[in-house]
Amino acid sequence: MDFHVLSATGVDEAQAIILKKGILQIDCVLTDFRMPVKSGLDLLDWVMRKDSSLSTIIVTAEGEKNLVRDSLRSGASDYLEKPVSRQVLGGAISRGVERTIRNRQLLATDQEVGAVGRMDQIFQAVRAPEILPYFKCYYRPLYKVGGDFINVLPIGDERYLFLAGDVSGHDVRAAFVSAYFQGMMRGLLEHNTSLQDVLQLFNRILGKEWVPDEDGSESSDFRVQSSLAICAAVVEYKSRKVHMINCGIPPPWISYRDGSCRRMTRNYSPLGWFPVEAFGIESLSLDDLAGFYICTDGLTDYADYLRIDPFSLIYKLLSSSDEVCNRIVTQPPDDILVMHYQVDQDSDLENLYQPLIFEHYSGDEFKDIDRLQGIWRRSLQFALSEELGDKIYDVLLCCREAVLNALVYGCDKSPEKTCTIQVTVSQKLGRIGVRIDDPGHGHGFDITERVEKMKALDGSHLGLAIIDNLCDKCSIENDGTSLIFELAMNN
Repeated sequence: MDFHVLSATGVDEAQAIILKKGILQIDCVLTDFRMPVKSGLDLLDWVMRKDSSLSTIIVTAEGEKNLVRDSLRSGASDYLEKPVSRQVLGGAISRGVERTIRNRQLLATDQEVGAVGRMDQIFQAVRAPEILPYFKCYYRPLYKVGGDFINVLPIGDERYLFLAGDVSGHDVRAAFVSAYFQGMMRGLLEHNTSLQDVLQLFNRILGKEWVPDEDGSESSDFRVQSSLAICAAVVEYKSRKVHMINCGIPPPWISYRDGSCRRMTRNYSPLGWFPVEAFGIESLSLDDLAGFYICTDGLTDYADYLRIDPFSLIYKLLSSSDEVCNRIVTQPPDDILVMHYQVDQDSDLENLYQPLIFEHYSGDEFKDIDRLQGIWRRSLQFALSEELGDKIYDVLLCCREAVLNALVYGCDKSPEKTCTIQVTVSQKLGRIGVRIDDPGHGHGFDITERVEKMKALDGSHLGLAIIDNLCDKCSIENDGTSLIFELAMNN
């Protein structure tokens, strides 16, 4: 077969020959199982440790089925039972050599992909160390290289740019698009190009320059059919403003000092989808803000998979060790990326209420209250583990009564009306906060006074009386359309 053959009478001699020749110069190992002192499985284990891409064929005596099973389990590429014909032996060696060549090509490609991933990390960096005490992020790529990225850049006097992006796909092409965009963004911003103009340019590049011709011709030598979902936030401490543009990423959450949240309202399609005349900016005052959360859809998809609220997953990932996070995120369907920036740098984050649940429900969902309560239970148990103890039943009962009241009376059971539930936690204070808002007409009674007259309460307010008795603090605002209450996590 024109192969150069090196032969040995035992495992130790074979190892010495392989090391002297260089294991990468060996294309296939053919070994008896039964040899003096050490067996073929010993040699196989050694080869697998040195170069798992090298094919090893085990030759066994007839009927040694257990040895066949063990050899394949240990990584053998093939096995042959004695007696072996020239034709069978030749075929096994040819397949082994081809397998080694293919494995080494795949390994080289994998190493190159890893190098691309490490290069991509150069771009994904927080280049403003002064904000690190107020910045948290979690990133779990699906593969060694992908298209999700986080980047924080200082762009002027007390001005910072926060970028979170998600390129379609999970391959080297996605990593290229990600790195290209981040480099272009940084270069143009340093030359005082506006954020809107940079996004406009890259939208044109993706949508016009890097796509196949409409007639299907192959006139262009360079084609990258891709899209980029991105959120950009510019924080300006001198003007006390934050400016945001969101294109295709789940709308960012804006959090306030009391733990309440709202989502960004103006959103565009991912870059590369459609031409956009101009990207509008949503601007907010920093005065009442605690911070903001930005995530890619991999996080919200994984929360759906776990059947919990996304905020419970965010809270756990941003407050846990890497070891705990690795146990939580076992088989993600996509890259998972989330970041939180604490705008309010004068407050201790542990003192601030942090969101655990933030959901909107339509009025006709009153009949699904058991399903909704199941989501709250799983979310609270996931985020707080055993910290709530039996208190979780009080929290769930109060949430159930409050949401039912909002759906039935505030939303009139109408699918066109919605209520909102927000559940927050302060670990330092050891308290759970809940806020329910509905679009109803409200009422003018004082809840404490009402509870004192329990016998006179009608069915529409019994739930409120239960809440007032179970909670440490309870109030009604906005003429009765907002209910706020707090519970201690453990007595």
